[in-house]
Amino acid sequence: MYAGILLLAAYILGLFVDLTGDAAKYGAIARHIVDSGDLIHLKIHGEAYEQKPQLLFWLSALGLKLGGIHNWSFKIFPTLYSFAGFWFTYKLGEIVYNRKTGQLAALMLATSWIYFFFTADIHTDLVLQANTTLAIWQLAAYLKTKRNVHFFWAFAGVGLAMLSKGPVGAVVPAFAIGAHLLFTRDFKQLFHPKWLIGICISFIISFPAFWGLYQQFGTDGLKFFFITNNIGRITGSYIGNSTDYFFYLHALAYLLLPWTFLMLFAFWFEIGSYFKKSVKRNEYFTVGAIWGYFLVVSVARAKAPHYIFIIVPLIMIVIAHWIDVKMGEAEQKNIKFMGRIQILVPFFLAVFVAVIIGYLFPSANVWLWLILLASIAFSILILRTEHSVGYRLFLPSVIMIATLLIAMNGHALPVISGYQASAKASRVYNEESSPNDKIYNYLFPYYEVFFYTKSGAERLYSIRDFNRDPDYTSWIFTTKAGKDTLQMYFEPQIEAIDSFKHRGMSTIRPDFVNPRTRESSLEPMYLIRIQSNPIKAE
Repeated sequence: MYAGILLLAAYILGLFVDLTGDAAKYGAIARHIVDSGDLIHLKIHGEAYEQKPQLLFWLSALGLKLGGIHNWSFKIFPTLYSFAGFWFTYKLGEIVYNRKTGQLAALMLATSWIYFFFTADIHTDLVLQANTTLAIWQLAAYLKTKRNVHFFWAFAGVGLAMLSKGPVGAVVPAFAIGAHLLFTRDFKQLFHPKWLIGICISFIISFPAFWGLYQQFGTDGLKFFFITNNIGRITGSYIGNSTDYFFYLHALAYLLLPWTFLMLFAFWFEIGSYFKKSVKRNEYFTVGAIWGYFLVVSVARAKAPHYIFIIVPLIMIVIAHWIDVKMGEAEQKNIKFMGRIQILVPFFLAVFVAVIIGYLFPSANVWLWLILLASIAFSILILRTEHSVGYRLFLPSVIMIATLLIAMNGHALPVISGYQASAKASRVYNEESSPNDKIYNYLFPYYEVFFYTKSGAERLYSIRDFNRDPDYTSWIFTTKAGKDTLQMYFEPQIEAIDSFKHRGMSTIRPDFVNPRTRESSLEPMYLIRIQSNPIKAE
């Protein structure tokens, strides 16, 4: 009960964390859908948008339409939609292994750092992973039962995955089913023409993505969707310059907390099983999806932590499977050893929470400290009592990861967001501007002002483009370089300049995290108010 309350509180608190980076951009696009009523042609600051398909924006726009422009209303429906991924993970684990494997996999997924993090910082990968898991589950169910309803939902899931983030939503299920049929030598199924029908179903479901891109960009939009935005990220010709082939090994070390050690053990047994004839495998869905995708993203030049989210449900199934196997063995030496190592995780998480609320971002909130002390006490009690090995293996880690996320979502991230000048400037504008005032974003590459301001913002690319009604105030959010340029041209018309010390939540560095160097890590940002038309630049 205590662990469940903590988990619920951690997820709820994450809904209220300010948007930043990509999430703010997605918020601005969802807001355009609400303002325009156009569900197909995505736009941001008045310009056509091609990067991602519509599904996330539809879900977010629904929340904004019902609840207004707030952090929670933007996040609520993508988060609830993603929770279906817990059920899909459970069902996939159950059908390829057993019910216990599915239950453990769903539990670990729901309590993983990556799931907490990307429900607070919304990305398209959040809904992508749910749809991809749905597709693989239904593919496994179809091969087992031969029921057409599973065939339909498998490819509907692929279509929804493509509508979430593009062709990658089809690639991972293709890796899964292809590997399974190949390694089980089911070549009749592998080359059956019925898969063409499934591809048609997927294309029908994802048609809005193609139609919107074609209408706004022509054939170049379709080329971008299928080739440029995918092959270009792998080769680096479109975006990316990383040559760190071990990037996702580093990322998984913290993204899978508190289950990182269990992942290492599980994949040790998993890889070992490939070389043991005595180990009989019933499924290769996880093998194909995990290793096929992991290889591609590891060699790709464009890398980001959220790219790995799509296969995390499958990784959890592998971990859960090997825990179930080792628990069922007559001699449980391995599971006992795993348990001794796992005991260290809640201890280190407790220390980390204390460091966060005691030193990095000090809190005088007595409730945070009481929750930490209660979590430590419950964890010790569980470890000292005669519970089952599995109970002691999981529950203390669940309690402490939830406690950490309460400290992060309820305290640390709100403190950090207080340094995000774009959100603060938006609130100043909302309080002090007149109904017909306009706000512009100049030389600042992020999107918070497009989401948070009551009138919506416009991007100002050049001073020569700025020529507004002299009867109303124009507000410009900009950098120091932008302020200097504006003062050069518009000094007589400038009414006021609000200054902010800024650090974006998506650009956190060690010098900001360290309280001793935090002040020196901040950058100046400005909100400038201009009353009349500018002096024309030559």
